[in-house]
Amino acid sequence: MPDYILQIILVLYLMVFYNLIAHKVLHDKHQLAFSVFMSAVIIVVGLRYLNLSFEDLGFNNFLYGFLIGGLFSIILALLITLGSNIKFTKSFFEDSRVLGVKPKRMLKKTLIDIPITTVFFEEILFRGLLLGYFLTKTGTLNAVMFSSLLFGIWHILPALNYAKTNSKAKGLPILTVMGTVAFTSLAGLFFSFLRVISGSIIAPMMIHYVSNSGSYTASWLLFNKPKK
Repeated sequence: MPDYILQIILVLYLMVFYNLIAHKVLHDKHQLAFSVFMSAVIIVVGLRYLNLSFEDLGFNNFLYGFLIGGLFSIILALLITLGSNIKFTKSFFEDSRVLGVKPKRMLKKTLIDIPITTVFFEEILFRGLLLGYFLTKTGTLNAVMFSSLLFGIWHILPALNYAKTNSKAKGLPILTVMGTVAFTSLAGLFFSFLRVISGSIIAPMMIHYVSNSGSYTASWLLFNKPKK
């Protein structure tokens, strides 16, 4: 069997393993340590078994990545603020999982849990390992398309959870999954675009963080507005 087939199988195995363990087995309090461990595993796999360099993984051009990521992060933060306050789009930010979440827990979620368990791990995997690997094997367009599609498929389990907690999505699991996969695939295209033009994984990490933590914060604020 060709080496590249074995390499792809190894990566897919790690993806399935992480997704099942993280969403079906682990308690929330263990997610942080597990994500840190698996992030290290992904980096080692890329360097040792996929023959990638730190540059291939996106650990390069940090300053330029920070500038590009910062610019788009400001724009996205403004869009999230606007969207969560407009009647037509506000319902998409209403996630019942924030009900009962205290301010201290909300800050831990947005400042520690999301950056490490979601953003850092997913960027290392998709815009680091997968995009970097495909860039060494195919053209830029194919690399971006393949890694982004896998990023969309990755969100099937989270979409099923969202279908249970969002007022608009309840009772529509299939449509929720299809919409989530399509949306996150498009987001993956954008994140990959930032990674390619900046040459750094820092840019997609920043925009990914603002997207996730910003949306969570917007949802929390919607459910915790002071009563008039």
